[in-house]
Amino acid sequence: MVIRRAPLRRRELSPWCRSATVITAAEPVIGDSRGSLTATDHDARDHLGMAESSLTPPHQDLTDGVIRLRLFGAEDAQWVAVACQDSLIPRFTFMDEGLSPEGAAEWIQKSKERWLTGNGRFAIVECDSNRPLGQIGLGVPFIQLTGEVYYWLIPEARGKGMATRAVGLIADWGFDSVGIERLTLLAHPENAKSQRVAIRCGFTREGVLRAYEPIKGTRPDLVSWSLLPSDPRPWNQQPG
Repeated sequence: MVIRRAPLRRRELSPWCRSATVITAAEPVIGDSRGSLTATDHDARDHLGMAESSLTPPHQDLTDGVIRLRLFGAEDAQWVAVACQDSLIPRFTFMDEGLSPEGAAEWIQKSKERWLTGNGRFAIVECDSNRPLGQIGLGVPFIQLTGEVYYWLIPEARGKGMATRAVGLIADWGFDSVGIERLTLLAHPENAKSQRVAIRCGFTREGVLRAYEPIKGTRPDLVSWSLLPSDPRPWNQQPG
């Protein structure tokens, strides 16, 4: 178990990345547990009355032999800033539009600090080339033992099954090592690509959360998807 109990108190605004997985040439794979609308960056989620949790990073990178999930470093700021020039990432996530390298460096530093409040974030990279593909994270409120997965991919990495692989790795880690008892993915209704990732990973569609939360001056509906430890894990059954 890697979750540590902390005193109950009001949690400050946290950056959760909803699954903004818009995939294809025209749609980016952005994942923020919202299956598609992913609050990636400065997320504005206020959990009242929840016990904070400290999430411990894994001792080794998470990998399936094709991609690897590793911790972010200061050297990642440049490619994160470039990724945010793609209009779909700021549109479907909480990442800032036109993020500068300096802003990306600050985002990375805050991401590291948020492990202490139950928000673990990884860079997604190719195993062979070490080329960055995007980011994925897991937010875990200890009192519920429920995780929310969030992610986004750079345009060049979309449509190749990388989001499915990354969500599978996070799900295995969350269930088998962190000890969560439910994994949630929230997607914007218009983010069909991200919802397909949820389907490929075996999530169950639970319904639409109407006007779920404020996101960049709007309050969109979000489609809720869930996965339990006892559910099939398709990514472990597919070759390659």
